[in-house]
Amino acid sequence: MAKQDIIIGTTVNDGTGDNLRVGAIKINANFGELYTKHDETLVSGSDQVSGSFVNLSGDTMTGDLIISGTLDITEGISTVDYITFDTTPETTSAAQGTLIWNTNETTLDLIQNGTVLQLGQEQQYNARNTSGQTIADGTPVMAVGTEGNSGRILVDLMDGTVQHNDKYFLGIATEEILDGADGKITTIGKVRGLDTTGTPYGETWVDADIIYVSSTVLGGLTNVEPISPAMAMPVAFVIKAHLNGTLQVRVNNLNKHEFVHIHSDSTISGSLTISGSLIVENPTVPTSISGSGTQGEIRTDSDYIYVCTATNEWKRSPLTTW
Repeated sequence: MAKQDIIIGTTVNDGTGDNLRVGAIKINANFGELYTKHDETLVSGSDQVSGSFVNLSGDTMTGDLIISGTLDITEGISTVDYITFDTTPETTSAAQGTLIWNTNETTLDLIQNGTVLQLGQEQQYNARNTSGQTIADGTPVMAVGTEGNSGRILVDLMDGTVQHNDKYFLGIATEEILDGADGKITTIGKVRGLDTTGTPYGETWVDADIIYVSSTVLGGLTNVEPISPAMAMPVAFVIKAHLNGTLQVRVNNLNKHEFVHIHSDSTISGSLTISGSLIVENPTVPTSISGSGTQGEIRTDSDYIYVCTATNEWKRSPLTTW
């Protein structure tokens, strides 16, 4: 209802203004609308409010507030017992900062700048692309540094050709990230909208395939477990093999070919069974039969294999080609 003004005439008692009854009716109508829309005694219990309001300041509301429309709050909300979201929303929003119930995943969606985070089901890093090129959606990436006080992790395409890079693996990009720009990297959760047929890598992927970091394609993925000494790190599995498919990412930085990496003296009580290669990384070999050593040590170089048969006593056998 539009505001109703009381006509007061041109001069006192000139007979052109509203009479007392008409004036009182207008006053009641104006106050009635204010009372309906804004008085706290009506916005209580389980009342439903719709339409446009003037801004309220300092008011207190008790009970349930049901809003059909948009509620804009310019300051914080305090002392709220709980907020219940509509679990069957009729409308959605792609605006950054929006929270909305995801009926399919049965959780809340947080709309970010270009991505959606399912709360409680996904984890992401906010990282900066320093690769010198665009990182495509669905690309595995690794940390290559940080940017001081900004808190940014700097990332590049994951290099699976170097076995020890497993410790730097972060996750899979969940959006296209331009060079020098920030973007989201999924460590746990679903990355959607990808070609998960395997075609981009010359492979055939099917539902439930285990996906590894590629040891031959920089920033690539594969469903073929790489062979030692290449890094074999499972990072995802295929939820839906499709041109518009989905990967379930699960980063654990576990290189299957590097379960045990011994950097100092260790003792194993019992049998050690190695299914794969044993790589002895010790370039220092004895220079004489009485070189320093502990019984049982094995060392190699390009010409001999050396075995310590007793404390500080060595024997060697030449290596030949065939």
